[in-house]
Amino acid sequence: MNVTYEHYPELHQLIERLRPEQAEEVRNHVLRLVEPQRGGLLGTVDGPDDDLGTWRTA
Repeated sequence: MNVTYEHYPELHQLIERLRPEQAEEVRNHVLRLVEPQRGGLLGTVDGPDDDLGTWRTA
């Protein structure tokens, strides 16, 4: 983890306090913070290049 030392202990303690059923929600939130946003106003095509009927939004 690449955070300043002063915040590391707090983040570590918070993660350890999570209930198992919260893990996926936290993971998804963190991924949204660290991964570039995909899609645009109309969404992106998710499927074969020749199937333009398959759309999804990011």
